[in-house]
Amino acid sequence: AVATTLMNGSGKTVSFGFRSNCVPAPPGLEGGFTQIAVNGKPLRIERDHSRHVWTTGADEGFESAVRKLFEVVKPTGKIDAAPVWFISPGIRLKMTFAPGKELAGAASWDSGNMQAPTFEPCFRQVSLDKGKEITYSSIFSLE
Repeated sequence: AVATTLMNGSGKTVSFGFRSNCVPAPPGLEGGFTQIAVNGKPLRIERDHSRHVWTTGADEGFESAVRKLFEVVKPTGKIDAAPVWFISPGIRLKMTFAPGKELAGAASWDSGNMQAPTFEPCFRQVSLDKGKEITYSSIFSLE
């Protein structure tokens, strides 16, 4: 698991949305792809060297912010919160999130000169009171 704990030491309440970044190898390997659930059914996402955004519908501002940041031109996909699979021949890497109910969606950035596309889980915007903290995790398992 990769965990990030953010503590508000500013002396006032702050609002933000957290995004992490990883570059899982399987989608960059021959025969590799990413698999996300849509309405409980698997959606196979082939590498196409472009930018994507997917939303769970949990945060209204998420989609427009990430579309602008990533300059996404493709339509936004609707996904279930978890899990996400990164698959290639001989490899099945599962990714889940904590807190899962806070997942707003994900983004992906890919270009022709990258070995594999990024996968960037994005969590709902929160307001964190002074002195409080919150932890976000991406949990990986080979299956």
